[in-house]
Amino acid sequence: MDVWNELHDGVERVLPDATEDILQTVINKPMAPPHVKTVLGALIFYGWHEAYHMGTMAMIRATLNYPETSKRIMESFRK
Repeated sequence: MDVWNELHDGVERVLPDATEDILQTVINKPMAPPHVKTVLGALIFYGWHEAYHMGTMAMIRATLNYPETSKRIMESFRK
């Protein structure tokens, strides 16, 4: 979780000042999927990828008759 928080904080810090040139920078990282070619492409892909996992977890929760995560979050605010 520390790595995730560090990555999140870094992206949040630099993204507001990212220019089109920065977003279109070609990346050649072995960990990136082959179709991801630019910084912008990586941001789009990884955002989609995380949303995909969240949707999968929501379907598993529904199958197990667990309360929806959104309801749990809203209940925590009411306390």
